[in-house]
Parts: sequence; structure tokens; C-alpha cells
Amino acid sequence: MRRLFRLISRLLGIVIIVVVLAIAGVAGAYYSGTRLPIVSDITRVPYQNWTQTRDLAADLTYDSSFQRKEGRLFITVDLALPETVQRLRDYLDGGRRQVVDCGQIDLFLHGLQSAALSVDKPMIRMSGNIDMELQGLINARDDWPVSALVRTGHTRETLWAEMVDLEIANVPKPISDAVLADLSRTTYTREQVLDLASDSLSANLRTLLQNNRDALDLAFEDITPRKQGEALEIDATFSIDEQAAFGIAREVIFARAAHSAQTLARLVSPNEAQAQLFDTLKELTDQIDPEQGIGEVLQGIQEGKSPEEILQQTLAGLNDCKAVF
Repeated sequence: MRRLFRLISRLLGIVIIVVVLAIAGVAGAYYSGTRLPIVSDITRVPYQNWTQTRDLAADLTYDSSFQRKEGRLFITVDLALPETVQRLRDYLDGGRRQVVDCGQIDLFLHGLQSAALSVDKPMIRMSGNIDMELQGLINARDDWPVSALVRTGHTRETLWAEMVDLEIANVPKPISDAVLADLSRTTYTREQVLDLASDSLSANLRTLLQNNRDALDLAFEDITPRKQGEALEIDATFSIDEQAAFGIAREVIFARAAHSAQTLARLVSPNEAQAQLFDTLKELTDQIDPEQGIGEVLQGIQEGKSPEEILQQTLAGLNDCKAVF
């Protein structure tokens, strides 16, 4: 989710500038409150798997629009990641990698075998099987069921996503707690978003946005996760002060009178170097954790004892786990 927020923020810098240039050509529709399109495209995004051993690429689609309402401009940026689960499998396919160190037991991840996504705003749920391995007091490897639940939300000054539930069958709870603690919450303030938005622009436009950032009064209006076919989509709506936007428009027009909005949009559109969405996509499913005990892995260790008894005996003192990825 952190990388999704970063990419949305970068796109915001583009659409703010393009919006203020576009208004002059669509004044009638603008003042009537009609929602108007801005920039829409498909970008080929390069990325590496999480062990940085393979170069990969995926298509990312984005769409943006704006609407005038009550003295503010409402800007919506829609991102879609086609075949999200397959992209996630590619990302996590990096061979054997340690994810948790408990001293007596270590947890290793080999790869995502199968998964399914479902979305019910504000929740994003992933369930499936991950090839994992325990090594130490307990040695076991299997494709264990995993279920992760992420909740998205916002205030007018922050965007956030947090892990609210994470279960991995057959993995001790202290191990999963270490992962959950490391991935508990991601928050972006409007100051951080404006910094990232500025980074997406050329030097002179960056200065222009920075000089007007307080007057813009950026506010987060909505964040909506949804699923369309095999794609996870994130729709984020921001608003800015209308008069401040007009002020930027005047400065841009004076400085770049020969450039149309279409040309400027093409020049500042996201490129592959900027779109680092997948650099840390593990935040979407590094979220691996259970409360289901050790289950079948432990049942054969000692005949005649219940899994609960074996769990207590084997995992006594297992309380100092830390994430290492």
C-alpha cells in the first residue's frame, strides 16, 4: 500500500498542473460542475522481485478527472493493477528468504502458490497458499493457508492503510506477531503527498507547486479500494482551493504560453523511472500471520499428546521474534 500511495501522490502533481491549464478550454462545462477527464494512460512499469534477483515488468493503468464544487476542485486519480495476483506471485518468487527470526525457530518464505483477492470498502482481503518453511525446534515446509486483511482510510489530512487481521495456518503465533508488528500501519500526510507530487514535476513546475502548497489547502476526500476482474484498483479523491489553482494557472500560462495542456501532460506524464510501484509491493501481502496454532505440523511429533500440549511444550520461551526482511 505504501507504494500505491506514493504513485498516487506523484500523479497528483501532474494532474494539478494539467487541471489548471485545461479549465480555460472547457469553461462552460467546468462552471456547471461537470466531471471532466484529465490524463489517462497505460504505463509499462519495471520492477524487481523482493530479493532483487529478477527484473520484471507489468502494465499499470491510470485515469484522472476533476470537478468543481463549492469553491474547490475535486481531483480523482484511479489506479489499476491488471492481474494483481499474478504480479504478486512474480514479486514474491525469489527463492528461499528468511522473514522472521525467533532464535529457536526461523520462518522462511519460498513463494506465493495461489491467492484470491476480494474487496469490500474499506477492506482488502487476500487468501491463498504460500510456500513457507519453519527451521529450528520445528522443521517443516508446506504450502500453508494464509489470510490477510488490510483496511484503508483517510482524514482530510492523512491517507492510511493498516493490517487488521493476518493468519497463517501451522505457524506459531509469536512468529506471525513479529510480521504483523512490522507491517501494522502505513500513513501519508498531506505534506508528504505534496512532496511526492512535487517530485513528479520538472524543476520550474516543482517550484511553482511548492510556492503555492499552503494556499492550495490540499485535503483528502476519499480513498476507495475495489476489484474489477483480476485487477485491484485504488481510487483516491483530493480537493484543492479553486482560487489557488487559478493563481497557479496564471503563472503557468505566462511562463509557458506556447505549450498546450495536452503537450504539458505528455511531458510530465509518469515514466518508468518514476513509477516504482512494485519496489516494495510486499506491503500488500508480506502480511502473514496466524492464530491457528501449529496444527498438522505438530500432530505427529509426539504420539498421544494434543496439539495444544505440544505447542506449549515446544514453544516455551518463544517470545522474542523479530521480522528480518
